Amino acid sequence: MAEGHIKYDVFELSDYIIKFYHKNKKPITNNRLNDILYFVQAYFLMQTDEVCFVDDLVARENGPVVPAVHRKYAEYGIDPIPMPKKPGKMMASTPEDAQLLYEVVDYTFDWSNSMMSNIVHDQRPYRHALNVPGRIITPEKLKKYFR
Repeated sequence: MAEGHIKYDVFELSDYIIKFYHKNKKPITNNRLNDILYFVQAYFLMQTDEVCFVDDLVARENGPVVPAVHRKYAEYGIDPIPMPKKPGKMMASTPEDAQLLYEVVDYTFDWSNSMMSNIVHDQRPYRHALNVPGRIITPEKLKKYFR
């Protein structure tokens, strides 16, 4: 576990990701945001051996979602999510956490929506969760797969 690592609020993480996209002049949809949250969780598990956020990831037919985040932005459908109104930025507890988050968002930034979706849909944690009650993509399954 990285020293000083805390679990982050998934809505602050979402705002950070959305702002990153707006700053770089690229639209972001609800599905893409949730796919990125999946990769953020996986990368934090791989690098720190801890979850980044405590909210469940749930496998749905069109991809993984954090239900509360998906509901928050559901009104936009397949349209881009607008820039969050609240000012400020997510404060990472450590420079290492800030770097990890930036790496995931930056690394996946140039992936097309279909490429990102195909990658997620081909991964065992997502596929497995589609066939279990509750469809939860557990941190343990993510950690095992990404190790």
